[in-house]
Amino acid sequence: MNEEIEVIRSIDDHGDVMFQTAQMALRIMRGFQAEQTKVISNTELQLSFEMFCALLNNNVECHDQSLEFVEEVQEQLDEEYRDKLDQVDDVCRGFLDVAKVAMARAVVVMFNDPGMSGQLIALYSRPEWLSGKTTTTLIATIKDYMADVQEQLDEEYRDKLDQVDDVCRGFLDVAKVAMARAVVVMFNDPGMSGQLIALYSRPEWLSGKTTTTLIATIKDYMADVQRFVEPSFVKRVAEAALEELGRRAVNMFTAGVLQVTAGLVSRMEADEVELDSYFKDFVKPDRRHKLMQTLVHMRTLVSCPTVPDVVSAYRELVASHVTFSFDLLQKIVEARGTFGGLEKKHTRDVLAQCKEMAPDGF
Repeated sequence: MNEEIEVIRSIDDHGDVMFQTAQMALRIMRGFQAEQTKVISNTELQLSFEMFCALLNNNVECHDQSLEFVEEVQEQLDEEYRDKLDQVDDVCRGFLDVAKVAMARAVVVMFNDPGMSGQLIALYSRPEWLSGKTTTTLIATIKDYMADVQEQLDEEYRDKLDQVDDVCRGFLDVAKVAMARAVVVMFNDPGMSGQLIALYSRPEWLSGKTTTTLIATIKDYMADVQRFVEPSFVKRVAEAALEELGRRAVNMFTAGVLQVTAGLVSRMEADEVELDSYFKDFVKPDRRHKLMQTLVHMRTLVSCPTVPDVVSAYRELVASHVTFSFDLLQKIVEARGTFGGLEKKHTRDVLAQCKEMAPDGF
């Protein structure tokens, strides 16, 4: 097609003849794309993985050459004809669309590989999946295919595959959703939820029995996590569990009628120590410290004698728990009275400052 344009340029026609030739060239490109798509999409044709990679390469190359062709034509055409070329961008982009179809068929071939499909049927049911062997084999097989892709795909085109990083990271996003649901299941366990409702109010919590049972239940679940979950993800599950525990602790802290005593504050502090001691095997110190702050802030509300510290604690709680309303804070402040050395004249100051930062609607 470039040669045709050169012939026309040699006769010094930059008007209708060159325009009609360019239009015909674009129609040929569209027809070529349609025929390729028809062949690639025909599942009865048993094309190889390497063939699909070649088709991918060729169409990315055609895309680049079509852009050069159009640019050359538009430079040669008289100005009145330049905007008349039909759907130039769509035609050029059509080669990338064909490349995507080839890529999709290559992926189908990959997953129809007996070595791959034989592993897929074990997902979610067989012992080898539970042990992690299936996933390891699947990843190894995908890795082999990707090595072939890198070998087959021209280096200059590797970066043109759409959103490769996003697609790969998508698997981690799915894993995070599954992890979040697993943690919810953990905390909805009757044995767990039955202990949570005792927080901050019942004698068994004040005695330490509730916290001991909670940690024992979490420990049992984490044993299952260590058995079934990829080692690299175990720490994330532990972090999610500690974060969920803090969220549910806030719910219980704000749901009941607090009796602020030295025993309550002492037990809250002991909870922090015991939970920190358990989770230190899974969660890094800085991350653990951050996740434990919810419990620390609640203890500060009922025990700290200084206005700035109480106000700061409420600010942090509101930032992470928007349902922690000003009315709830008022009840807590009233329940503590002068406990911890907070004078009555300072109580009004605390409430005035905290009211300004209360969530909208609360």
